[in-house]
Amino acid sequence: MKFNLVCSGFLVLMLCSCVPSPSETKPLPAAGGVVVSVKNADLNFAKGTSFSFAETASQFYQDPRLDDRNLNGILRDAIDQVMRQKGYRMVDSNGQFEIAYVVALAQSLSDVEINQRFGISPGMVDDNPDPEIYEKGSIVVDIADPAGHTSLWRSALQGYAHLELPDAVRRERLQIAMQRLFASLPAGL
Repeated sequence: MKFNLVCSGFLVLMLCSCVPSPSETKPLPAAGGVVVSVKNADLNFAKGTSFSFAETASQFYQDPRLDDRNLNGILRDAIDQVMRQKGYRMVDSNGQFEIAYVVALAQSLSDVEINQRFGISPGMVDDNPDPEIYEKGSIVVDIADPAGHTSLWRSALQGYAHLELPDAVRRERLQIAMQRLFASLPAGL
């Protein structure tokens, strides 16, 4: 009996020591999340094809916490770097194709709304490890023909956003995310 009591006490002590405290929250890996893409079957651009950002179509969707010039600049730099690696070149305006993007948190733009508005559904299951720190977020990027404003390629990434990151960490995480998001875009030939 005494042996069972000691073993039970030891087991309870072991289990309690395995429970993380709130201060031990570990950061999510930058490469987490879900990516989906759609494109025209015959999509091919020549190496050196120019692109520009569509100023009126790039937005941080209805959330003042995302209306941050640093975030916008960091995201554009990450997109530009990936596009250059694929053989494209950025111009200030009138590119041969335009890139537009939307950044949103789930409370502002649901999966259903993403599907209705953009015709794409990342559908990441919302199993947030720490709702006080992380929020489900989405980045949708569209590459369009500026003349006809028709979508040539579209991709969406969903993951958990940590809004209180220093810019250096945010830059690193967005660079990894944009590599994943643009993976299905063919390189310039």
